[in-house]
Amino acid sequence: MLSATGSPCKVASERTEETYAVIEQLSPSEGGTPLHLHKATDEVFYVVEGEYQVVCGDRKFNAPRGTLFAVPKSLPHSLRNILAVASRVLVTHNLADSRSSSKE
Repeated sequence: MLSATGSPCKVASERTEETYAVIEQLSPSEGGTPLHLHKATDEVFYVVEGEYQVVCGDRKFNAPRGTLFAVPKSLPHSLRNILAVASRVLVTHNLADSRSSSKE
């Protein structure tokens, strides 16, 4: 199953009663996600392979294989693969917050 962005969906939100989803992202060298934010969902990232340069709000840090970090909703963030080979990250989207805020 693929996510809305075309990335492999490891755990679909339909299987978790819409509480979370886990997506795998493969980034080519210098690839990744541009600076963006999510107004209603928190995200947790786990670097499976490679190394990313991460911007999280006003922090910038490198995230090598094995790094786990969380990004709260409404915090601008980006990831860029800094290696000459592909890097891979698992992203968990916490959808429970978006469900409760849509009911308010």
